[in-house]
Amino acid sequence: MTDLQQTAAAIMGRYADALDGRDWPLLDRVFAPEITALYGSEPAITGRDALVRFIRSFLDACGPTQHLMGHITVEGEDRTRTQIRAFHRAPGDATVYEAIGTYHVRWRREGGDLRAIEWRFEVVVEVGDWRSVCVG
Repeated sequence: MTDLQQTAAAIMGRYADALDGRDWPLLDRVFAPEITALYGSEPAITGRDALVRFIRSFLDACGPTQHLMGHITVEGEDRTRTQIRAFHRAPGDATVYEAIGTYHVRWRREGGDLRAIEWRFEVVVEVGDWRSVCVG
């Protein structure tokens, strides 16, 4: 496993822990302050604070979640591709939404730490409707 692959795997795990544990400050250790992000067909999001607000706009109203990261492929000196399966359950009932896809990330070193500077979630398969699960 390359250094980038190993470090990116740890950071992607941190990202999943932050989302599933609703630990929003932990995302400061995932995203660079000036990150640009794309989630599916949503408009581009610029800046870590805006991205965290966007993520919270879905997950704060959602019940339990589990974001499972798959294998990580290195694509060049500063890019990775990570498979994901994200499970979401509505609060109080059994309605579920799952998204399966790929995170495409460009990384940058900040001091001794690696942070995501570009982030794109490519949705491949959706099961259910996120509006029935993740809307308050």
